Order: sequence, then structure tokens, then C-alpha cells
Amino acid sequence: MSSHAGKTKGEDFSGPSSYGGNGPYAPLSGSSEVVGESAPLLATITMSTASSVAGFNYDANRPAQDRMWSWVFAVCFIVCVSMGIHGATNVNPRYRDAFTKDFMSDPANCPAEPSRRMLIENEPPQIDPHVFGKAAAAALVASSAASVALGLMLVKAAERNAHAMLNFAAGTQVALPAFAAVLNLIAGNVVGAVIFGLFALFMGWLMNRWRHFFDLCARLISVAATALTNNPMLVPVVLLLKLGGLLVVLPMITLMVVSLTNGHIVPNPYVDSSGTGGVCQNADGTDVPCCMWEVKPWVNAYFALGSIFCLWTMMIVFEMRTFVTASVATQWYYQPVGSPPLGNSAITRAVGHAFGPSFGSVTYGGLILTWVQIMKDAANKMQRERNIFSILLGCIMACLLELIEFLTKFATIRCAVTGEAFCEAARNATDLLKRNLLPTVGVWYFPPMVLGLFSFILSVVCAVAAFFVARFSFEGELSLVLTESILLAFFVFFIVLVGVSFFANLLLSVVDAVFMCYASDKDRSVVTHVEIHDVFQAVPMSTMPGPVISQPDGEIGYGRPVEGERAV
Repeated sequence: MSSHAGKTKGEDFSGPSSYGGNGPYAPLSGSSEVVGESAPLLATITMSTASSVAGFNYDANRPAQDRMWSWVFAVCFIVCVSMGIHGATNVNPRYRDAFTKDFMSDPANCPAEPSRRMLIENEPPQIDPHVFGKAAAAALVASSAASVALGLMLVKAAERNAHAMLNFAAGTQVALPAFAAVLNLIAGNVVGAVIFGLFALFMGWLMNRWRHFFDLCARLISVAATALTNNPMLVPVVLLLKLGGLLVVLPMITLMVVSLTNGHIVPNPYVDSSGTGGVCQNADGTDVPCCMWEVKPWVNAYFALGSIFCLWTMMIVFEMRTFVTASVATQWYYQPVGSPPLGNSAITRAVGHAFGPSFGSVTYGGLILTWVQIMKDAANKMQRERNIFSILLGCIMACLLELIEFLTKFATIRCAVTGEAFCEAARNATDLLKRNLLPTVGVWYFPPMVLGLFSFILSVVCAVAAFFVARFSFEGELSLVLTESILLAFFVFFIVLVGVSFFANLLLSVVDAVFMCYASDKDRSVVTHVEIHDVFQAVPMSTMPGPVISQPDGEIGYGRPVEGERAV
């Protein structure tokens, strides 16, 4: 008991789990087996104040975990680079001819029956890329800067006006389908008006039913914004992580494209006959190229491996963002009240763990997300088929994949907090969620909905502004100016959406990390941040821990609560 009482800021709860072993949840010496939920009440008995254990052992000397996956990633990288270099040094000089329409339309240029050459004129492009690039460069640079500024404004607004943002978002969820219903009614589409009208009524009923969560979710967003504001260096560090991912992926994509030059020109297998003037046609009588470029067999294998590697790399960057954000948020959460700001030390420690002892775990999590994305694409294709069995199977797969993605996120957060191996962290995170997860999806629905909606609205506003600026500043034919203006508006929308969503996703990652810290506090019956506990305690937890009972022989027992009993 005294060993628990002596723990302060450096307390280690990074043991294997709350069901035994080392860490604060380990069974007491000389006692019978203690179930994990009893540890919080034991901590309450032995600690003078709850804030005396506001911390954990964030030692930089963590053991390396899941090193095998680091080696697998390194081997894949070496293989992809080696194959890409081989492809770049064995280029077929005739590959340029494959991009010449006249050359590929002449059957004399591929091993086929000779015929006279047919010249086909290429239609000039409607938009000159060079001219459009010069005219739109300033707008694209300005939109990039605006996306960062708007993202910072979104964080500040979330910190100070989260309630107003949530009320606006909830009202928009009802107003948009109602507006669509009115438009359909004006257009004479009664069926569409009824569908959108019913959906508007449903959203109104849902928002009214969940209105008691508004204050809770607004405070959740505000807490996340405060944590992000107190750690401003997190933004450039995550941006550098994304830039590092691009520096790996873009050269790999370049090598993959260059590898396509390894092949030869062959007759087009879709050619059925030669029409008038030697023009090749398919079975439907449509003109097609007489020749086609066929890559060597190894190129297809390299493309498949390279595509998976690039996706894996981007998922690792995504996992890095989650890991570093969770690590910094956790250090901020457990920082003693009144202590000086952590500064860059928290970022340095988090990045050191991500690229050091936990890199294998991050790589493993990225691989899981890679296969989740691949399976999601397969599930989406199944849902688009006209087969009821395929549609149902695709829906089931999509739900399971969302669950796997959800658990992977919290397993990564657990890795960042404790330094555990990925599978061990996944088990412990799942146990923690089962004991403490909020009983309604409403709490987790609103923060992404609010931030996603504002990201979309800001992007649309910038895109509309860019369209009108381009409409009255570009010169040329009216149809061409309209086309260029629409294209510029699309680019601006995409750039701003990516930039603002970056900050929104950071806020959501902080919300998840703070919840995991709060759940750990609940397991230990400590209160690290009173204001954060007030936020989460607004909604009851799944179950309350049972009492600690002193047995007649002096040992400590545990009374498990009745299933379904709620915390009060």
C-alpha cells in the first residue's frame, strides 16, 4: 500500500495491463488476485489527494516494440527502389512513340499486316495549361496561405465559441435538407420533396433528442482547442511529417511512372478490322488505335507493390500524426498545475518515441490501415453492384472495417501513452474503452460533424470568391473564361479543404487522446484536470467499479458490480 502512496508525477501505469503484472494495477503484496477495476479504489484509499498522481513514467528509454514490422517496411522500401532504378536504367527508346497518336494509329508501326499510314489531327486543347498556370498561380498561392489562416481561425473559434459553432452546425443539419425539399417542390419533383422533407424532420427530431449533449460536445471541442493552442509547435511538426511522407511517396511514384517505359509496341488486341483508309476499328465499328504499348510482366508486379508501399507510407504518416498528437496531448494533460509550459521538450520526446522504440508499432498500425483502405474500396465496389447479396456483404464489411479503424486509432494512442507493443496496446485500449466508453454515439458524432461542416463551408466560400475574381480578371472568350474560372474554383476548394481539415483532424485527435487520459484517470480514481473530468462526467460511464472489501483474514477482496449498473 505504501508503494502506491509514494507515487507522484512519475508514476508508471505503462505496465502490461490492468489485470496484473507491473504498474499501479498490479495485485498488492500478500493479497489475493485483484481485478483491474479495484485499482482505482485502492488508489483512492492510499493517496492523500487525487492530484498527487497526476502523471506517468514518460521515460525516454522505452524498449523497442514490434521491430519486425520496421524491418518489413525497410525491405519493401529497398525492393521498390531497386526495381525502380532497374526500370529507369532499361528504358525502351521507342516509348515516346506510344504517346504519338499518329504513330499508334498506323498498323505498319507494330507487328501487323502492313497498311498505309493514316494521319489523324489532334484537336487543340481548349485550355492552354501554361497560360492558365500563370494566371492562376497567384490565386493558388493565396489560397494555400488562406487555408492555414482559416485553420488557425477555426482553432481559435473552437476554443472561444464552440457552443455557437455547434448550434450553427446542428441547425444546418436540418436547414439543408429542408431547403432541398423546397427546391424539389418548386421544380415539381414531389417524390424528391417528400424524401428530403422526411429527412429534414428526422434530423430535427435527432438534434432535439441529442440537445442535452450540445454543452458537453462544445466543451470537448473547447478543451481540444485549448490543448492545441498550448502546444503550437504541434502544427509545424505534423506538417513536416506530411512533407516527409510526400518526399518518400513522390519519388516512388516517379520511379513507377518511369518503369512504364519498359515494354514494346504490339498490335491492339481490340482491333477487329481495318476500315476505310486503313483506320483500325473494333467489333462495334469504332475507330481505335492500331497499336498499343505493352509493358513487361515485372512492371505490373512492381506497380502493385509500389502502390501498396505508397499507401502504406501515407498510412504511417497518418499513424505518426495520431501518435505524436496523442503523446503531446498526454504530456499536457498530466503536467502538474502551475508548472511552466513544456515547450519543445514534449514535441521532441513524442517524435523521438515515434521514430525510435515505437516505430515498429506505428508501422504495424499503418499496415493495418492500408489493408483497411484496400478492403474499403472493395466494399464500396460491392455496394455499387446490382446484387442484393453483394450489397449486404459490402455494408457488413464497411461496418467491420470502420470498427477496425476505430480500434486501431485508440491502440495507437495507447502506444503513445504507454510505449506498449501494438497488439498489447490494442487489447488494453479495448478493455479501457469497454469499461469507460460513453454509452451513446451522439457525443462522438457532433465534434467531427461540427468541424467537418465548418471546413466545408470555409472551402466553398473561398472557391466562390476565387470564381468571381477569375471571372472578371481572366481575359479571352466567355466560354473559355468560365471554364478556367470553374477549374480555378475547384483547385481553390480542394486546397482550402485540405488545409482547414488538417487543423480539424488535429483537434479530433486531441479529443481522442484526452478521452484516453480521462479513462485512465477513471480506472485509477484520480482527477488530474477537474475541468476535463467535469466535461466527461456529464455523461455516465458504462459501468461503475465495485467496492474494495476487507476480508476477515485481512486480505483485500473485490466486489464486481451487477451487470448494467450505471455510475452516478
